[in-house]
Amino acid sequence: YLSMFADEAVPSYTWASYGPTIPTGSLGWWGYAQIRQVNEFMEKLPQAKITDAVRTRFTAEAKFIRAYHYFAMVKRYGGVPLITATQTYEQGNVEALQIPRSKEKEIYDFIASELDAALVDLPGTYTMSQGQNRATKWAALALKSRAMLYAASIAKYGTVELDGLVGIPANEAREYWEKSKAASKKIIDEGGFELYDMNSDKAKNFQELFLFGDEPSNKESIFVKAYVSPGKGHYFDFYNQPNNFWKDYSSLTNPTLDMVEAYEYIDGTAGKLKTKDEFGNLIAYSAPEDIFANKDPRMFATIMTPNTDWAFNGITGKVELRR
Repeated sequence: YLSMFADEAVPSYTWASYGPTIPTGSLGWWGYAQIRQVNEFMEKLPQAKITDAVRTRFTAEAKFIRAYHYFAMVKRYGGVPLITATQTYEQGNVEALQIPRSKEKEIYDFIASELDAALVDLPGTYTMSQGQNRATKWAALALKSRAMLYAASIAKYGTVELDGLVGIPANEAREYWEKSKAASKKIIDEGGFELYDMNSDKAKNFQELFLFGDEPSNKESIFVKAYVSPGKGHYFDFYNQPNNFWKDYSSLTNPTLDMVEAYEYIDGTAGKLKTKDEFGNLIAYSAPEDIFANKDPRMFATIMTPNTDWAFNGITGKVELRR
């Protein structure tokens, strides 16, 4: 999992390894197959036997999806070839397919223009019959805000190389930051979203925010990937449950001390675990979980501490963690 490529976690098995790299490994994303599908879809929409209203909405959704894929590539590789029409191979003419890379700035500007165009025709919500997990105008604004934030940061802190194929001029940073801020502010002011706050337990709120991402009660979700069985699933629970609840492949992802201490205490002080008192004497805790007392509730929703409640396939109990 991605947490193992950073300083958040380490794998527990000796055969587990790091190594996937950009552009060929699991961290890469070369989305031209998807972009071709979107281009072809948009080219055939005028002849589709659907109402004009549906055609208009589908066009806006397609623009969102195309922008989404270009953002996935530009944030990894910088400027990439900008292809907005279906390409056809003619025998012996490979050169016609070899579109040169655009500058990184040009790709970010294309993403912004695609999303601005999509915003005009995307609805704020969908009916159950249309499908709930589709791009709304709020999803487009959120994607625009994130992409423009990337562009601003690249301009501010990066360097321009290869004549702009990588990097954005520093004097462009403020304009991108303003675009990002404006998109987010529109969501805040007009979107009707609010923080998930269904429980008095703040840790439970942060956990359920992701577990119930597409539930009507979740007013915080903007754009959600839905998992459904049969259909689209994952093995995250299988690989990451505590050892004593399954015979193999458990506890694969082990959070580091750095990750635990990155969560501050609720009074705002730094998150370093308290092992000594003010006199320099080691603290004796009566229970192993006591050392985590008063930590940011989001830590307890993310990381299993000793004696965490757990249930799987009818088995319930406390997670026992030892050195």
